[in-house]
Amino acid sequence: MKPYLAGAGSRAKNALGGKSITDTRTDSSFPAECEGLEIFRTLTGRWGMLIVLILGEGPARYFQLRGRIEGISEKMLAETLRSLMLNGLVNRSETATVPPQVTYSLTSLGTRFHKPLSILQSVIADTIDDVRNARASR
Repeated sequence: MKPYLAGAGSRAKNALGGKSITDTRTDSSFPAECEGLEIFRTLTGRWGMLIVLILGEGPARYFQLRGRIEGISEKMLAETLRSLMLNGLVNRSETATVPPQVTYSLTSLGTRFHKPLSILQSVIADTIDDVRNARASR
């Protein structure tokens, strides 16, 4: 049998806080109770990766994030930020002013996720013409 999330290796283990799913799973299924799937879904959902990429450039306020992500609703931005915070990837800091100033930034764990996501972003940018050609030939 193939180990669960075969090939994930130490990088996946480190991303999960030192806990590897491959330590306990021996099949290639994706069970609902898998700890890593929540993080995976958050990052690969429609908005998570974009938020991490933007915050990788530096801290941002809510309205700045919303302005940079075309099509995201306030509800989805709030939900995605909440999920990223619950998973330890994003930090929320509030300055006691009137009105309160809330800033979001990547945690050290979030920065670790940002690195491979920015590589993926570069690969996408480098191959977009190939993708367009493949779509046109179908």
